Amino acid sequence: MYANREYSFDYFMQNVYNNEYVIITTNLSNERSKKLIDSIPKCRFIEVFYTVSMSLEKTIDDEFRVETNYNSIINNNNYKSLDKGLFDFVQILNEKHKKIIIDISSFHLRFLGAFLAAIYGCKWESIICTYTEPTAYPRAKEISPTGYNKNVSIGGFDLNSSFWGYGEIPNLKTVTNGHDNFVWIVFLGFEGKRADSVYTEISDDVKNVIPVITYPSIHPGWANYAFDANQLLFEKTKKYSPDIQYTDATNPFAAYNFIEAVEKDHNKQHIIISPLGTRPVSLGAILYAVKHEEAEIYFDTPKESSSNIVNVGNIHVYDILSFYN
Repeated sequence: MYANREYSFDYFMQNVYNNEYVIITTNLSNERSKKLIDSIPKCRFIEVFYTVSMSLEKTIDDEFRVETNYNSIINNNNYKSLDKGLFDFVQILNEKHKKIIIDISSFHLRFLGAFLAAIYGCKWESIICTYTEPTAYPRAKEISPTGYNKNVSIGGFDLNSSFWGYGEIPNLKTVTNGHDNFVWIVFLGFEGKRADSVYTEISDDVKNVIPVITYPSIHPGWANYAFDANQLLFEKTKKYSPDIQYTDATNPFAAYNFIEAVEKDHNKQHIIISPLGTRPVSLGAILYAVKHEEAEIYFDTPKESSSNIVNVGNIHVYDILSFYN
């Protein structure tokens, strides 16, 4: 079990932050990424430009390049994969910097998971993750935020338009890779269609489904949207599923400890985790997979919308160095 190591942003800036830190961020046109950079005057940052696509052979291809706002050999480097390319980047990063801030707000989950796995084994003095809350999303269609609604299956917000395919995250491939008698933990968001599609992919082998809704939610009432949006999944899995479980939307440590408790309750069963909800909860799931090679992250590789935040709120700060010691 890991204790909650979250700081207020003001405390972090006054008592922890110094000019030895470098921020790793992406998509500075996004309001959440921009807010963090604007909130730390004269900070050094590395901006990652990541793209994911489907090859003619129907495999998922990744590439990324990085740019810095300071003079560095890291600047303007291009990398062709999340395997060797990412490890090459991490090696250079670790040689030059021992204190890093990873802004998880806007990173594609595939890149974030692969990166958090790649930095494992390096020597760091500090690893901080930051997350800027959304306070509003563009609406896909109107739905009632309360009550039982069987017709809702895609959610009320315009988040991800399409997907590249299903599979594990690079560098987080499980050592067991077995699908017999496994437990599926699915952290749910507003897109019920996503959870239902992932379930369809693995339903022949699932023996136990543990659906998790984030509550307290980031914004009052959002847990109700998630509950309504995922009714189709609840109906399909009710014979395999216990009661719906809950975890804090902005607490990665709670998500990690939740998975750990499930693993202890289901001894010797393979754990598959689908993080389809908030970034902090996904962070907790990824950290669990980093620490436990037998666990598997399985998700649908969305082509994430580039402009899916309307307004932004508080900045959360998580100290995750203890996971890497």
